[in-house]
Amino acid sequence: MTQEELLKILRRAEDEGLTELDLSEYEITHLPSEISRLSALEVLIVRGLNSLPPEIGQLRNLNRLYLSSNEIRTLPPEIGQLKNLTGLTLSSNLLTELPPEIGLLKNLTGLNLSYNLLTELPEEMMQLRNLTGLNLSFNQLKKLPEDMGQLKNLSRLYLDSNQLNSLPAAFAQLKTLAELNLSFNQFGTVPEEIYPLKNLAVLYLDSNRLSSLPPEIGGFGNLTELNLSSNRLSSLPPEIGRLRNLSRLYLAFSELRELPGEIVGLKNLQILDLSSNKLTRLPRELTELKDLTVLYLDSNQMSRLPREIGDLKKLIHLDLNRNPLTFPPLEIASQGLSAVMEYLKKSDKGGKTLYEGKLLFVGQGGVGKTCLMRRLISGQYSGTQPTTEGIDIASWRISVPNEATEMTLNVWDFGGQEIYHATHQFFLTQRSLYILVWDARQEEEYARIDYWLNCIQTFAEDSPILVVMNKADERDKDLNFKEMRERCPQVAGAKKVSAKNNAGIEELRNFIAKQAYELPLMGTFWPTSWLTVRETLNDSSRYHVPYKNYLKVCRQLDIEESEAKTLSRYLHDLGIILHFQDDPVLKETIILKPEWGTDAVYKVLDARVVQDRNGILYLKDLPKIWANRTLYPKDKYQTILRLMANFELAFPFGEGDRYIVTEFLSLKECVYDWKPQDSLRFEYHYDFLPAGVITRLIVRMHEFLIERDGEKLCWREGAYFEHLGTRAQVRINPYSNISGVEIEGPGKKEFLVAVRLHFAAIHKSMQRICFKEKIPCLCGSDCNHRFDYNFLLKCEEKGIKHVLCEKTAEHISVEKLLNSIETPENRIERVKEKREGKYRLPRAEVNPILPARKEKFKIRIKTLVFILALLFIIAGIIMR
Repeated sequence: MTQEELLKILRRAEDEGLTELDLSEYEITHLPSEISRLSALEVLIVRGLNSLPPEIGQLRNLNRLYLSSNEIRTLPPEIGQLKNLTGLTLSSNLLTELPPEIGLLKNLTGLNLSYNLLTELPEEMMQLRNLTGLNLSFNQLKKLPEDMGQLKNLSRLYLDSNQLNSLPAAFAQLKTLAELNLSFNQFGTVPEEIYPLKNLAVLYLDSNRLSSLPPEIGGFGNLTELNLSSNRLSSLPPEIGRLRNLSRLYLAFSELRELPGEIVGLKNLQILDLSSNKLTRLPRELTELKDLTVLYLDSNQMSRLPREIGDLKKLIHLDLNRNPLTFPPLEIASQGLSAVMEYLKKSDKGGKTLYEGKLLFVGQGGVGKTCLMRRLISGQYSGTQPTTEGIDIASWRISVPNEATEMTLNVWDFGGQEIYHATHQFFLTQRSLYILVWDARQEEEYARIDYWLNCIQTFAEDSPILVVMNKADERDKDLNFKEMRERCPQVAGAKKVSAKNNAGIEELRNFIAKQAYELPLMGTFWPTSWLTVRETLNDSSRYHVPYKNYLKVCRQLDIEESEAKTLSRYLHDLGIILHFQDDPVLKETIILKPEWGTDAVYKVLDARVVQDRNGILYLKDLPKIWANRTLYPKDKYQTILRLMANFELAFPFGEGDRYIVTEFLSLKECVYDWKPQDSLRFEYHYDFLPAGVITRLIVRMHEFLIERDGEKLCWREGAYFEHLGTRAQVRINPYSNISGVEIEGPGKKEFLVAVRLHFAAIHKSMQRICFKEKIPCLCGSDCNHRFDYNFLLKCEEKGIKHVLCEKTAEHISVEKLLNSIETPENRIERVKEKREGKYRLPRAEVNPILPARKEKFKIRIKTLVFILALLFIIAGIIMR
């Protein structure tokens, strides 16, 4: 705004005798002297100033002056002439000191000096005896005036975010204080000067250095809100229970290990925040606080909730995230309050705590996994143990060392032959214990250890792993356990044993028991309804049932689908059933007898006739492969074949009389005239390339496979596809861990979308697979540089036009790189969907006296608390 435009506004305000003038919308850096002519002005709002003219003092009728969000460094002495001023806001400026004349504003009731650079307050300021609200937040105050007690009418005082570690003795004279904020200071103890302030209703002491609370805290009988978060409190005094009017208590980000039983005295408590402490249990007395509506217990160390939590009928929000819960189970807790309450309600009707887990033996073939398993479970050893075909399943009852508890471990022994590896991935469950067995006699075993560690990390998340060297009596080698733990933190230990000589077996048995006892599902309470469902499934003579039939059984026992999913996931992770919930096809079937499904699949993988034909399986082969007519009658053949197709292990071919089992495809690349013109290329670069990525892609896209002379053009590491005149080659390089896609033809970009969707579906089934999508450089046919696809998207979003090729140092167009593999319309649509999915917080006007609530260490969007805080702000407006 020009000076002339501003003068025009001021002249009009003078002519009209305006009593209120808001200049905050204009870009004003200074006020002209003509401001003094607005003698009728009562309210003035200005932003953008870098100084305040002395003529401001001539506005004798001014009673409210808002000067927030300016760059004012000093106030003119004439400020003291504004005798009628009742409200003065100077927040968010650059003030380092106040003039003594500030003390002449005898009628001032509200003063906001927050967000400045004040290091001290003038003594004259203590003459403002009519002040009821004083905001000094976010300054650099290290001490307060000794005669602070003269401000006897103060009801709200905000001193948060300063450098205070003590209060003057006269502070105790502020008897009318109802709100006091001392957050984000340096108090090591609760200042005793506040003990006499019995009228306090709101007290903030969060983000200080408090290590304990004095018994005197119980003397604040009128408190309705107390914030002690982000301190060093390890316990609370019993006197906390005397705060009978308290409705909101914040104790987050401290070091509390337990709560006193006296907390039962807080009968009016509605909001209790205990998040991010070290609580292992809650006192049952807490469940007597019947008015509780919001309870934050996230980020603690609790394994169990008191059943009586279910009696808190007014509770509308319960946060249990990031606790090692077994009661209620984590899956139930993650579904929200209603699911937790329903679970607790059912637990009252009876049930049983089950100590059950899943133990998996993995490793290469011939390392002695089965011999070791038999020695551990039964104490027996057989040197002529046949090679495990597929998976063997056994049950092991084992006692916890130094405990009376007996556990049941469902033991899965995985065959180590490489042909099984892609199929094993489907059975590597989470929340299980893994025994990785290796043989020091086999030199290549060192490399295979890394392979299995990566597999478990990718498919089983944080499940603990024990690395066991078998046959230590024949050859002894050491592993760098420290380096292994750095690469794979879930490795819990490494042991050396000899199953043959029984050496180290008892020590390993005890170590397994201790690790198994810590599994997430161990010691979970199962309500009677859950046990009944499990018994019903176990007693069924069927090998598999549709998911909808399982839901019908659950509903008869008042188990809704969300809870039924939790139960089926438990049963799956324990190895009792197979239910692949995350697969869009497999989720519709529950396999009640895991051995039935796994044996059928692995018998096909073991069939020599299928191997000799490079994966071609004829239907006429099946009676020989599935020779047990009781387990595998002919009417079940199609069910098992569909299961293999759903596992992405095989696909139908020809007239329906044969299948191709992709793991048996030849390693030799198909002969095909592939000389693409004007093709697009796209690559996946993996940190670890699990077995089966390309063979699963072939199954998923088998309808597009190019066929020549009655043969599909695919091999174990690649394939050729075609759709509507567009051709594609997809292949992996197992040595560089790269999957490459090259497509030519009129619909190449659309075909790439389809290929990427199939890759995405495969990746989704691999919990922690790590890869980057990359686009080849365009600077020349011989350039082997690759650009990260997601990095290019960020560049485009930020308006970066070019990126540098690291090989030729040429600038390459970001737009051309992205347009080489997809249309701009696709990207625009994706960005639009991303933006529309973002949650936007509503903006609210901030009270000039009441400071905005800020959390330095944690920001959480919790709708209810936000609404309560907003209502609190509105209710506390003083100066508007």
